[in-house]
Amino acid sequence: MVSAVPAKSFTVELELAPEPGEVAIPRDLAAALAADSVARTFASMSFGPRPEHVEWVDEATRPETRARWFAATVARMRGGEPLR
Repeated sequence: MVSAVPAKSFTVELELAPEPGEVAIPRDLAAALAADSVARTFASMSFGPRPEHVEWVDEATRPETRARWFAATVARMRGGEPLR
């Protein structure tokens, strides 16, 4: 039998995941979708592509890149094109 005594204590914060079939959309992406009236298109997409779009734009670290990727995402949705 092995017993261990923790040397330090720590705090863990948990965050509830979205409901199955839902994707947490960053506020700035939601605003970009709403500004171009494609928010409804995004909401009507099947679950598979939605997280891909969100993850793709969320990977951008610079504001300029993020803005370009938002514009590309909106244009693709407007044209009915897949992300990749």
